Amino acid sequence: MLEKTSTFQKAIEAVEALDPEAQAILVDIIQKRLKQQRRDDLLLDEHPNNNPTTHSSTL
Repeated sequence: MLEKTSTFQKAIEAVEALDPEAQAILVDIIQKRLKQQRRDDLLLDEHPNNNPTTHSSTL
C-alpha cells in the first residue's frame, strides 16, 4: 500500500507541476477515459461474451 501511495503522490506532484491549461486538458482526458471505461463495463455486463478491452482507445 505504501508503494501505491508513493506512486499516487508522484502523479499528483507531476500534475501540479503542469500549467493550469495542461491540468485542465489532463482532467478532460481522464474524464473521457473513465466514461469510456464505464460504458465498456456496462457493455460487458450486458453481453459477457463481448470483450471491449480488446479495442484500443485513442483518447
